[in-house]
Amino acid sequence: MKLKTLLAAAFLMLAAPLAFAGKTVIFNPQAAILGTEAAKARDAELKADKDFAALVAKIENLRAEMMSLQKDAEKNGMTWSADQQAEHKKKMTYLSEDFQLAQKKAQAEQNAAVMKLMQEAEAKLEPILKAYMEEKDIDLILHAQAAVIAKPVADITMDITDRLNKAK
Repeated sequence: MKLKTLLAAAFLMLAAPLAFAGKTVIFNPQAAILGTEAAKARDAELKADKDFAALVAKIENLRAEMMSLQKDAEKNGMTWSADQQAEHKKKMTYLSEDFQLAQKKAQAEQNAAVMKLMQEAEAKLEPILKAYMEEKDIDLILHAQAAVIAKPVADITMDITDRLNKAK
């Protein structure tokens, strides 16, 4: 009786890992969605928007102005009076703050566009993933960030991006 119990326990311990052995893949939903043609079109629309383009131009102008002031300080700073140095520092501070604010605004616009795109694509994503799982006989899809290490063939992100492009 004890021998049968021990054999049964040993069999269960050996068989347990096999019960969980199934096809597992990884997937990065954000990369899949942002890699779609819709995302590229949305990015082009944002860049073509006159307000966003003006904001980007402002950022570039502020960057150029700060670099110019920095070069001037490197070239002539040693000859400046304390008042000139203080005035330069004040200008650089104002430009830096304007630059950071403009960058935050541009980033907020981009983030809003990405969030809207992600929300729209999520409705399409679940049925595509379920169909892909059935078609490829996949037991588990993990977020790519959850994987410590994986073979490139285990990443289905590009396959899903292709299917998202084909979905209407």
